Amino acid sequence: MAYRFMASTILYVVSFILVVVMTLAWLYSVTVFWSLISLLGGSVGFYVIILPVVYHSLPRVYGFSLALSLLLATSITGFAKDLFKLSRPPGAIAGGYGFPSGHATSVSSFWGFLALRYPWPPLIAFTVVFIMAVSISRLALGVHYPRDVVGGVLVGFTTATIVYMLSHRLSVDKLIYAGLASSIIFLIASLLGYGIIYSPSVLLGLSIGEVIASRLKLYREPGPLYGILGSITAAPLTMLAYSLEYSVGVSITLYTMAGLLALIAPRVAMYLRVG
Repeated sequence: MAYRFMASTILYVVSFILVVVMTLAWLYSVTVFWSLISLLGGSVGFYVIILPVVYHSLPRVYGFSLALSLLLATSITGFAKDLFKLSRPPGAIAGGYGFPSGHATSVSSFWGFLALRYPWPPLIAFTVVFIMAVSISRLALGVHYPRDVVGGVLVGFTTATIVYMLSHRLSVDKLIYAGLASSIIFLIASLLGYGIIYSPSVLLGLSIGEVIASRLKLYREPGPLYGILGSITAAPLTMLAYSLEYSVGVSITLYTMAGLLALIAPRVAMYLRVG
């Protein structure tokens, strides 16, 4: 009870502080704040670190569903960008097309799923405020139009809602194979010039990892400490593929291995320790 009260207080306080600082940052154009919020809400590096930790802290079906929500939503956004080809504001420092916003999609699909799965008022309050903060940051930084962030939030939260509903109607194995099929479809689309390779490749690795874990009966949730091992294992491969220019095949392989190891490494480590 004490832990729950403390967590509730922290979430409410953080939400309140975010609202106050957001207001001041908007009034006085504090670019540093908006850059930080944008980094925390939608950067690849942030989710490489946090996703494995949260994934391995949840029951298997919800851990995979959270990853599916995030990676499927960002795959859809990548496809939509190349489909609609809508430009960014003049002088935007970010490259590529603007609609929908990838940052708005990421934050809405990730935190939106958690809020749906755990409809706890403090978490819902934080989710709403954080999605608003990340979305506004993209406008304040001049890299998106309002239509872009609205589109990103709609894609992210709609995907989170659909995945959440499927997690209650499908067995975990069927959900994993749905993720596997989705990853292949979006990878093919990206190879045809529509979409990105990062999200579907990581989803492919996670799906393969869950299939392997199922065969080896590695079902137990390792918890957040082992989840950190997943982050440490996946981060070098992910950032290597993200930061350097490789052939498409090499990049897909690196991303896929990152997803696979982020899933397998913590469960194998726990199995070897616990037996």
